[in-house]
Amino acid sequence: MGKRKLESSQSIVAKRRKNGVNHDKEVLPNAGIIQRVELRNFMNHAHLSFDFQPRVNIVTGFNGTGKSAILTGLVVGLGGKASSTSRGSQISGFIKDGKNVSDIKVVLNNGGPDAYQPDVYGDSIVVERKLSRSSNSGDYKIKTASMRLMSTKKSDLTRILDHFNIQVENPVAILNQETSKNFLYSKNPGEVYQFFTKATKLEQMKIGYDVARKEFKASMDVLKSKESVLPMMELELKQAQEKAAALESIDKIRSKLDKKECELAWAIVEYKENEHHLMNQRLIKLNNTRPKYEATVTKSQKKVEKAKEHKVEIEEKIQNMAGDTGTFESQRSEFKKTLMEKRQVTRTNGEAMKQVQQELAQQQKDKTSMQERIAELRASSQKDHSSLVKDRDEKLSKLTSKLHDLETKLANAKKEMNESTQALTTLREEKMEHASIVGDLERIKKDKQQKIGYLEKSRGNKFIRFGKYVPAFLEEINRLHKMGKFTKKPVGPIGAHICIKDMRYALGAERAISKSLMTSFYVNHKSDAALLNDVKRRICKMHGERPPEVLVGAFTEERYHVEPDKAQTHHPTLMDQLMVDNNIVFNCLVDQISMHNIVMVLNGEEARALMFRRQPKNSHVCYDEKGDEILPKPDRVFANHMSRPNFLSANVEEDIREETQGLREVSKDLLEASKNVEKLTLQIQSNHEKHSRLKGAVNSIERQIRKINTDMEEINAQVIEQDTIGDVDALISDVNNLDVEIEQLKVNLDTAKLKYNNSKAAEQEVEKQLSAVTSKLRSMNSSIDPLRGELNTADEAIDQANNELTHYKRELKKLDEKISKEEESLNRFMVNEVEKSIQAASQMSPRVKVKKTSQSLQAEIAKLKEQLSREEQLRGNADEIRDVLNSRMEKYETAKSQLQQCQLYRERMTKSLSTRRRNLFKLTLNTADTTKLYFATFLHQRNYEGKLQFDFDKQTLAIKVDHQSSSKSSKDCNKDLKGLSGGEKSFSTLCFIMSLWESINSPFRCMDEFDVFMDMVNRKVSIKMLTEFAKENPSHQFILLTPQDTSQIEVNDYVHIFRMPDPKRGN
Repeated sequence: MGKRKLESSQSIVAKRRKNGVNHDKEVLPNAGIIQRVELRNFMNHAHLSFDFQPRVNIVTGFNGTGKSAILTGLVVGLGGKASSTSRGSQISGFIKDGKNVSDIKVVLNNGGPDAYQPDVYGDSIVVERKLSRSSNSGDYKIKTASMRLMSTKKSDLTRILDHFNIQVENPVAILNQETSKNFLYSKNPGEVYQFFTKATKLEQMKIGYDVARKEFKASMDVLKSKESVLPMMELELKQAQEKAAALESIDKIRSKLDKKECELAWAIVEYKENEHHLMNQRLIKLNNTRPKYEATVTKSQKKVEKAKEHKVEIEEKIQNMAGDTGTFESQRSEFKKTLMEKRQVTRTNGEAMKQVQQELAQQQKDKTSMQERIAELRASSQKDHSSLVKDRDEKLSKLTSKLHDLETKLANAKKEMNESTQALTTLREEKMEHASIVGDLERIKKDKQQKIGYLEKSRGNKFIRFGKYVPAFLEEINRLHKMGKFTKKPVGPIGAHICIKDMRYALGAERAISKSLMTSFYVNHKSDAALLNDVKRRICKMHGERPPEVLVGAFTEERYHVEPDKAQTHHPTLMDQLMVDNNIVFNCLVDQISMHNIVMVLNGEEARALMFRRQPKNSHVCYDEKGDEILPKPDRVFANHMSRPNFLSANVEEDIREETQGLREVSKDLLEASKNVEKLTLQIQSNHEKHSRLKGAVNSIERQIRKINTDMEEINAQVIEQDTIGDVDALISDVNNLDVEIEQLKVNLDTAKLKYNNSKAAEQEVEKQLSAVTSKLRSMNSSIDPLRGELNTADEAIDQANNELTHYKRELKKLDEKISKEEESLNRFMVNEVEKSIQAASQMSPRVKVKKTSQSLQAEIAKLKEQLSREEQLRGNADEIRDVLNSRMEKYETAKSQLQQCQLYRERMTKSLSTRRRNLFKLTLNTADTTKLYFATFLHQRNYEGKLQFDFDKQTLAIKVDHQSSSKSSKDCNKDLKGLSGGEKSFSTLCFIMSLWESINSPFRCMDEFDVFMDMVNRKVSIKMLTEFAKENPSHQFILLTPQDTSQIEVNDYVHIFRMPDPKRGN
């Protein structure tokens, strides 16, 4: 290959300026550039957003401010893999510590002629990606400029990126910090060449070419195999043709056989046509019997109508007589109503008369009392009034003094009795508390005695601790299993198959499994459960214990593989701490309590911190050493009240010792509590006696006070009577007034008696009228009763006629159903048998007249088949020979056609691959030449000379750079990157990256810390070169990240600088 002369850097610059854009004219930003990047909970940023300008964007800030997170977020947000960022291997690793989700939003420009569906998306496209710790893929949302959701598929995002030619995983389009550093320190020309091919997409083209070449080679292997098979197929075809030529005698026999089979087919047709005729005759006969049934039904209908007419006549007679009874009934109702009203008036008048009589009797009594009083007053007018008053005052004074003393005693006695009552109540409450304690201790004592008994028995039988009934229960299970009653032998108790590895976890493990599951049994089928339930009711009732639960589930002999779903924590799970000797029990524990998701933590505080702050994945509950249950969301803790495990204890003797010691302590507490109860009982008895005495004293005092009050009232009454001796004339006047009132009451009484008698007479008159109407109604009802009997007889006649009518209708219906079935059978026979046999025979030959029966034809056909079989045994089966011939002919023609097509394909593919290889090599050369030219041009701006040495056979690329010198020519430029300073090496790398930019057409280019090792001179030249490059490419966007000082960089319409806030440092 001849050498190609490189164009001078001055000519390259001149050409670029000549072909460059007019900077005075505004150039619209290219579609696909970055408008905005927004990060939430991403890496070390809680919230970070940047609005990028369409030209040069320089982001500066100290190390640790999170600059690199911008490019990482851009790559990840646009669907890049975590590995392509050189920052991690999993997407979830980019989520900020302490957070579960992270959000990335990237806004792409969608303006200009290259916009993607602008009528749908508008002038921008918003791409959102949500990262989650529970997923390594992330969720996508693609939205329009108005934030309307358009898609959630990554394939749609890929289609948009391809349209804009955005290459998020191309190291030249987005050069991250790690890739830049690796390239800067790379000493391997092979790696540099690989970087070159990957950046220019030549690697992707080479891979496509290799795949096509491999597929072509595989196709050629198939073609060779087909070419070797075709001669064998041709030979087999000739053999089949020779066999087919010797089949004339067989064809004659087969022709005669076909004729006989046609005759047999038409003979079958004639037989079925005769059958069809017979069925049709039976149907005609059934149709002829139908008129008789119809006449019988008509006769029964007339009988029913006649019985109904007779009933109507009787009903009309009853209705006429009922009209008269209706009139009397209404009269009777009116009389009843009137009678009730009269009785009410009589009752009112009677009460008024009684009231007047009572008033009259009271006035007469008052008159008699006044007359007696007048006589007393006249008799006592001579007594000494002053001596009576003096005696009264002395008696009242003594009684008052005595009453005061008694009231004082009563108050003291009641106070003392209340105190006694309160003390008695307090003692009774204390006794109840102590009695409750005694009851609890007795129950605990009994439980411990039973447990000790179980433990002592379990020395020889481990099943006793699960219940006294268990040995008998297991014995019955074994007996029934030997008899074949169970589909599979039940397993249990579940706890008998479980041991704990570390006794420190025993309480928590037993709490997690629960007593009911520990003592339960597991069966394979519902029928086994029904049988086991009968057994457990019988045996548990005999022992007086609660029956165990029976769990049903199909037995799985192999253990479940639950390791992938186990709780992800460094603490052990319940499954880790249990030793289960039965695979069925192991699977049962997984199904019932998900033991692989239960976390066991010894320290209670650590367990709470684990579940409340950061719950392990695949866990739902945690148990500590004390057996406390800790649940997350909402944070809850359920305390354990057991002091020792009941079923998972490792040492029976130690359990017996501890339970015996506990029994002694409980017995001691019980004795002390019983003594307290006896002491309180004696105190209550003593206080009760005292209370009874005080109550008797109070009652005695109250009786004395009531007697004194009674005596004082009597004395006061006697004195009042003496004081009331007054004017006798006033009393006489009152007596006279009473006489007048008595006379008036007598007149009122006569009036009331008259009203009462009149109302009573009216009442009796209405009663007579009501009795008369009632008698008439009875007489009329006795006349209607015979008609009602006739009506019942008419109803019976109607029922009988209806029954006959129903019977004959049912018979007619049966006949119709039979006729319908016969018609259906006839039609079905015609379609399925006659027509199908005619169709089958017609396919064989036109209708022929058959003289022989089907049996004789079948005999002749059998002989012909036997003769044909002999000939085929001698010469071979004709049909098989022809089928083989046709099959081989078809396969041969097909294979021959396919081979011709494959040969044509081979010629085309050979030319295509050769052309593709040449074009790829030409493209590689052109891309390499372009990169060389631009590399030399960019180096020239710093007075460097350099060249790129490509070795396409070895696939290496060496970068040679040196200072320009009058004594050196470009041929003498042999200093590679290892011989340059850090700044020179960084500048040379930048020139190489920029020369590669000319080979890609990405709308934006990003570089992170491109100038980190440059000195001030190289950095200044690099910045100037980048800005000039941006001016000459105004439709592209540049995003540059640097930790260096940017104060010397000129800010203008093309260049914009963003400064990151300083990182927070610790004191």
